[in-house]
Amino acid sequence: MSHVICELFRLLPNQHFAPGARLLLIKLLYRHVPTVGVDLDSPQLSDEEWRRIDLDAEIFTLIPSSDSRWLFSRLPNLAAAENLITFRRADPGSSLDSHGPWWFKYGQLKMVWEVEDTNLEGGFHETLKLLENVKTEAEKSRDPHARSMWADRAAQLAIRSKSVAILKDVTVWSRRYLRDHIVYPGITRTLISSRQDNILSCVTLCPNRRPASLAELKSLVDEANSLLLLHIEAALQYLREPGFQPLVYQHFSTLLCRIFSERIDGVQTLQRLGLGSESELVSILIESMMPILTLYEETSLADGNEQLGWVHPNGITPSFKPRLLALPFLDELARRRDELWARNRLNRNDLVSALDEGWPKGLPIQSLLLGEQWMAQALATPEAAPFFADR
Repeated sequence: MSHVICELFRLLPNQHFAPGARLLLIKLLYRHVPTVGVDLDSPQLSDEEWRRIDLDAEIFTLIPSSDSRWLFSRLPNLAAAENLITFRRADPGSSLDSHGPWWFKYGQLKMVWEVEDTNLEGGFHETLKLLENVKTEAEKSRDPHARSMWADRAAQLAIRSKSVAILKDVTVWSRRYLRDHIVYPGITRTLISSRQDNILSCVTLCPNRRPASLAELKSLVDEANSLLLLHIEAALQYLREPGFQPLVYQHFSTLLCRIFSERIDGVQTLQRLGLGSESELVSILIESMMPILTLYEETSLADGNEQLGWVHPNGITPSFKPRLLALPFLDELARRRDELWARNRLNRNDLVSALDEGWPKGLPIQSLLLGEQWMAQALATPEAAPFFADR
């Protein structure tokens, strides 16, 4: 029955069915479905009643943290919970790993409660405790596949924590496996997957994780940016390893692109929330990415780095709805990219310097600003895009 309810919740749109109403619906279904017939509000439920409920672990992740804790508290005791909760094979959108020992499964539930708790005061005690245990399992394992499994679990938990600090900690820890050709590719692909972009964008966090001030936002963005720089540094180190696998860092550009896109969209969102002015938010969220994007481009063009697969003439700037607030940044980024590519082409062929007027020494204009709408906006507001106006 619980598994059916989980499927129902996935089909119901949140805007028409508030999360706070879900526990009430669960109670009604458990009570009135003939094959279950259990009143969750009864003083004490028997093992037989719990077996009729067939409690699916996923249901704890689909209701608010306080309701989830209450539902778990109705179980007879912790020992009984291990036998009465079913961890089915996880669906693609699941936040639980259905395999592993009970301490790992129960630890995930406690982590979900902690991460989603709207009244969080004690930090990430349960999350950090679980992570340390998982990292210990990876470190002590002699079997490479078991080691890889536990290391990847650490990366998955870091992403689910929705914490930049925890994600950075696990990323630093992952470098202990730089020369492990089984563990490192898997954990790195997980850590740079686009699923973490909502964490590193620092603008799509849930209300209980959102910075309360401009200073807090800047501190969070600085830490997220330092993690992106750490990935570039790690990629260069990994490139020099004998067991280097080209596909490991190939999609790092996708992560950068999505973070950049979300930050541009997030300026107006955070401005509406009263976190700061447009210029302040642009400075913190968007302009702070210039060193990262420039270093990424320089690294991609450097001799010997071709196997990283980072050379993209169109860059990482996405083709999305134009926003005037981002145009000055994109104009400056285009100027720097054009200079980098011009120097690179000249180093490879000195005839580039003799190109006639109208022939780009760096990149063609369509590679510097993607999309006709962006181009039209740049032409309409030359004061915001002097480089494009010149071209």
